[in-house]
Amino acid sequence: MPHGLRKGGSRVMAESDCTPHEIMSVTGHTTLKEVKRYTDAYDRKKAAARALAKVAKAASEAAEASNVVPFAVTGT
Repeated sequence: MPHGLRKGGSRVMAESDCTPHEIMSVTGHTTLKEVKRYTDAYDRKKAAARALAKVAKAASEAAEASNVVPFAVTGT
């Protein structure tokens, strides 16, 4: 398999939550180190997305739990 296709396919599989061993079985890589280059970059992106979602959820829950009621101020 040409390198570019193998690299691209590895990336697609990593983004589809395939395990490194599953990717190895398709691409023919012989060590985890080889395929880990493709999965590590995606794992960081995925972790960042999960972290941002947690922050948004915590902020939303804090706002819902607050006993402060906002009110509109109109001119007199």
